[in-house]
Amino acid sequence: MLKAHSMFAVFADGEAAVEAADPNFFQKYGMTIILIVAMVAVFYFLIIRPQKKRDKEAKDMRDSIKVGDEVVTIGGVVGKVTNVKEDRITIITSESKMVFLKSAISSVTSPESELEQ
Repeated sequence: MLKAHSMFAVFADGEAAVEAADPNFFQKYGMTIILIVAMVAVFYFLIIRPQKKRDKEAKDMRDSIKVGDEVVTIGGVVGKVTNVKEDRITIITSESKMVFLKSAISSVTSPESELEQ
């Protein structure tokens, strides 16, 4: 029992030593914490935020597809839109009629923009 009791006393003294070291915590780790926060901010402003902006622009482009637009799919298929549904569009190419998900569209060319050029 004496050994267990003396081990508890040593452990309690160790906790007191840790508590005494806490005021120096920021002096030891402050620069590291600041660097980690700065790295997270850099990642957010250089990677995450621009990607969200590109995703929003692509979603807006896909939501604005209407009948008569010429589209290019991510697979390189070019065709004219003949039908638009909630998440699918039907396009007609020179040889066939195909149905694609809106997420498969990479770019849209409106007939009005072709006339202006």
